[in-house]
Amino acid sequence: MKIFSPFFCLAVFSFAAGLFADETKRPNIVVILADDIGYGDVSCYGAKSVQTPNVDRLAAGGIRFTDGHAVAASCTPTRYALITGQYPWRKPGTNVLPGDAALIIPPGSTTLPSMLKNAGYATAVVGKWHLGLGTPEEGIDWNRKISPGPLEIGFDYSFIIPATGDRTPCVYVENHHVYGLDPNDPITVNYKEKVGDDPTGKERPDLLKMGLHHGHDQTIVNGISRIGYMSGGKSARWIDEDMADVITAKACRFIENNKDKPFFLYFATHDIHVPRVPHPRFVGKTSMGPRGDAVVSFDWSVGEILNTLDRHGLTENTLVVLSSDNGPVLNDGYLDQAVELLGDHKPAGPLRGGKTSAFEAGTRVPFIVHWPQEVKPGVSGALVSSMDLAASFAALTGQTVEPAAFPDSENVLPALLGKSRSGREYFVRAGGPMSLRHGFWKMIVPRQGAAISQTTHVENGNSPIPQLYRLDTDLGERDNLAEIEPGRYEQMLAKYQEIRGSASPAVSGFKPVVVDKPECRLSMTFADDAGTRITDSSGKDNHGTLRLGPLEKADGGGKRFNGKSFIDIGKSPSLAFARTPWTVAVVFNAESPDGVLISVGANAQGFSLALEKGRPVFTATINSEEYRLVSPKVVEGPSKLTAMFTAESKMVLYIRNEKVAERALPTLVPTEPAAAWRIGALSSGNPSDSSFVGILSSVTMFVGEVPPTAK
Repeated sequence: MKIFSPFFCLAVFSFAAGLFADETKRPNIVVILADDIGYGDVSCYGAKSVQTPNVDRLAAGGIRFTDGHAVAASCTPTRYALITGQYPWRKPGTNVLPGDAALIIPPGSTTLPSMLKNAGYATAVVGKWHLGLGTPEEGIDWNRKISPGPLEIGFDYSFIIPATGDRTPCVYVENHHVYGLDPNDPITVNYKEKVGDDPTGKERPDLLKMGLHHGHDQTIVNGISRIGYMSGGKSARWIDEDMADVITAKACRFIENNKDKPFFLYFATHDIHVPRVPHPRFVGKTSMGPRGDAVVSFDWSVGEILNTLDRHGLTENTLVVLSSDNGPVLNDGYLDQAVELLGDHKPAGPLRGGKTSAFEAGTRVPFIVHWPQEVKPGVSGALVSSMDLAASFAALTGQTVEPAAFPDSENVLPALLGKSRSGREYFVRAGGPMSLRHGFWKMIVPRQGAAISQTTHVENGNSPIPQLYRLDTDLGERDNLAEIEPGRYEQMLAKYQEIRGSASPAVSGFKPVVVDKPECRLSMTFADDAGTRITDSSGKDNHGTLRLGPLEKADGGGKRFNGKSFIDIGKSPSLAFARTPWTVAVVFNAESPDGVLISVGANAQGFSLALEKGRPVFTATINSEEYRLVSPKVVEGPSKLTAMFTAESKMVLYIRNEKVAERALPTLVPTEPAAAWRIGALSSGNPSDSSFVGILSSVTMFVGEVPPTAK
């Protein structure tokens, strides 16, 4: 748990002590976590095609945060971080879980609910759980006591959807037992093979009341096929249309049962996750079909919670936090016309991306704090996350926890209460393509993978090219500044690696990308170039731009570089080489013993091939550490150098066809450098300090290992 300074800590605890000298004055706490609600899905954040008067009511009487975040762009990791105050990537197995997964939070550990329970709060979780149940060794027997679960990590009461609405088992679990189970109809769940006689969506699509786009083709429950197989438990199976009513009623009942003492309610709605099957009274409330109507259903649930607080005179001294587990998605597996009926609605508002995305819409979501007794209405741009509730509520209730508890949660209580405009300094967005926020700057770590999901069509943010955005002027993340601001990019990458520690791939190393067959990605011979555009004949269109030219045509071919001229080659996916074996070959005739032939990157990641006093020097920069490979031989006259990174993480240097030097590396270059490729000078710094003088006949780059003797 992070507190900014001793003086800050003293001020916050003095503030809390002053508020709650009388134990009965401590605020009730309600956290409402929506599912898949995007930044633009509610009307107080700009939605026009759907109205959310109850969410708007919270925002009008509280603080609406414009830079509030889930910790990850998918559900399980965000929920894990909220409960534990820890980034999910610090613990293996915190990705999206199957419905039969074991509990991923160790029983007895300090959690948000256990901390508040120790402070005298009655604690409950109602709604979507998706953090696992039982143990890996024993699994889950759905017909007996189900433990460990929410009650073993700090909750006094639980009424949960074990995983998600689209996963089996399709039953509620109240405390330690399946709700409404007939012991004569036992439940069996399997995620590997079919069990029982229930039809599946794949076998009997004619039985479905909602069609399929991708996945979700296993056991049919309530006319909807799911992920996973189940049999039995007919009396306990939920009816999707009633789900919002059932869990909202349970949440309101908990408030009523604990109205005379401080309580903490974590209410995690199913809306608006798939399958989107709102109650008939919500159907047709919007023009957007089931997804839009599910937003109305969610707003109704919020209203019921607020009305219950009002009815019992609890509103003034109840702190309500409303947010979402990740950003929006339209087509998430079922044919519910979310795309076709979208109209002018923008689920992500002005943001780019969505659920699973590294772009802002993946985690920047509605985030509202309402506490009439202490919070004045307003709008805040402070950077906050749902993970910070643990440390902030510890400060609010005057709780001291062990140093290892809530390791990544920051006490942003002043921001949450509108006393400060500042929130977190740094924020790592977890899962998939990782990113780091620092103020209005955002860096996305390079990552291989599809740029757009083939199923959901969300922009994932995957790119082998470094990405750096300035969000105060480019909220839509369209202007990548990594090449223009390589120093800032590298500083943020270094900070990201520092925060991630041993969990960072860039620190611990990658397995190399397997290259089945070498492929030419860049080929420049300079033969016909006569202007500022330098031709790439590899077929990859990596054409260069001449700086401080012109180049002089040399006798026998090639061009003469005068010590000022150099060629910049823009970054492109085809020139990405992170974690990849690759080869660069340069044919030249140097007129000066010093100068850079080709380079890419700067201080954090990169490489260069240069001459120093006539000796070829191959330099790799990996995680800010420099590794040099110096030829024992001097080159004179027309020469060819080949530099190669191998799959065994070695640097190899050839002069003509002879291997002259070799050394091992801790890893291949783990992430793409910020600065672009440059021929004839260093890619960073003052080019004139490193410019090559002489004739360049050709520059060739291959992905894969291509020794100079290869035909």
